[in-house]
Amino acid sequence: MSGSRVVIRPATAAHELEALYRLRAEVFFGEDILKLRRSSMLTDELDEHPDVVNLIAVAEEPVDGDVNILGGVRLAYPSPGLNPSRTPYFDFHNHVPGFESETCCGSMLCVRSDRRGSRLASMLVRSAITISRRRDMRYLCAAVRPKTVPFFERLGWEVVASQFDHPVELVPVTPMVLDLRGGRHQAEPTEPVGAQLTV
Repeated sequence: MSGSRVVIRPATAAHELEALYRLRAEVFFGEDILKLRRSSMLTDELDEHPDVVNLIAVAEEPVDGDVNILGGVRLAYPSPGLNPSRTPYFDFHNHVPGFESETCCGSMLCVRSDRRGSRLASMLVRSAITISRRRDMRYLCAAVRPKTVPFFERLGWEVVASQFDHPVELVPVTPMVLDLRGGRHQAEPTEPVGAQLTV
């Protein structure tokens, strides 16, 4: 459906999260980004944490009466029992010295294959930046696929360590950090959460 309206917002209902987990599986398993696991839904223990936000890109037109999710991104915020600067992929704490309590982590960025090139990924990341700033975060970190590094660099992110293969998933990742308040790599202007676009 070309020309449909899309809204970026947090997923709140169980059926929205389930639809997002199915989209993740379609992208990460279906495109062989993650090779060691196979399932109809991609989720883990982080999704159960109360200080994790899943942003979704939702088309106005439902599919068979259900929510039509075109993309998503996950954000983990610091809280008792959760330190996002020390992710399963990479320990970012040396790259955010003194700011672990003000560092959040993004992951699981995905866009449906037929909607790529439509600015959805950029809008999702910019909305993630908006939410993180509203929560008074200083840094946003992520371990990204190497081919996406130029995309993140255009949005102000900095590579902080060399590419490596995750020892469990065997997935190549590149650690990146975005300074949300300025400094060497100031974040680009952001999209308001709830922003709409036509794709």
